[in-house]
Amino acid sequence: MNRDSSTIPALEARSLTLAYRKTPILKDLDVSILNGRITTLIGKNGCGKSTLLSGLSRLLSPKSGSVYLNGRSIQELSTRTVAQQMGVLPQSPPHPEGISVRSLVALGRYPRQHWLRSWSVEDEKMVERALSMTNMSPFGDRPLDSLSGGQKQRAWIAMALAQDTPILLLDEPTTYLDVAHQIEILDLLYHLNKTGDRTIVMVLHDLNLACRYSDVIVAIKQGKIVAKGNPNDIITASLITEIFDVGCTLLDDPVTHRPICIPQSQVFDVADKRQS
Repeated sequence: MNRDSSTIPALEARSLTLAYRKTPILKDLDVSILNGRITTLIGKNGCGKSTLLSGLSRLLSPKSGSVYLNGRSIQELSTRTVAQQMGVLPQSPPHPEGISVRSLVALGRYPRQHWLRSWSVEDEKMVERALSMTNMSPFGDRPLDSLSGGQKQRAWIAMALAQDTPILLLDEPTTYLDVAHQIEILDLLYHLNKTGDRTIVMVLHDLNLACRYSDVIVAIKQGKIVAKGNPNDIITASLITEIFDVGCTLLDDPVTHRPICIPQSQVFDVADKRQS
């Protein structure tokens, strides 16, 4: 059956089973990632968020089932074709020893190279633009290993941006970042999505930031999707308890009118009762 190209998901998993060695992490999972949306995966540590992102990006081959990129089986596409469509930032990616920040960011342009097209002025512009967008221009000539954890994270994000793909997959892009730089990066991703129609899939641990910046949230528990939709539609106190095994109070974000989660604490609850 042929589908209108406008209805074809940017990424789609069908009956996807992913495993490390012989241990299944996700089994028979179905999920669609819509074009032009920010989709965020949430859930407890070890629930399968990063595994799903690895499967969608072809970093992890499925034991069964398939992943489709713009309606085509991702396993049948060349590595270059995939890299021209999808930029990926995994957790703790490896890097060549002694590489500078600018050289790392330039790696994002290599999928655009081939024997008829060498390094160009356009490539140079995209590298400098990515450094500027992440506020990493002053660190361009510094060795990556000399940077703080947050600075390294922004350098890796710059590399993904330099790739200039319509789809970005980011595994915990705010790791190591202080609150100001977390907002800076998420504002940047939001801007890329709204002004450039960039499809973004990311894993976030901060539920409140996930609610604020996402069009779609995918809640995962023990390798299964238990809820998917707009934060205002699916984020409830009962869902948070089901996913994270913690009670909470939900408030309304006065700026975005998205849910804000205030987790319950036995320590402070006890203290409050004593004071009363």
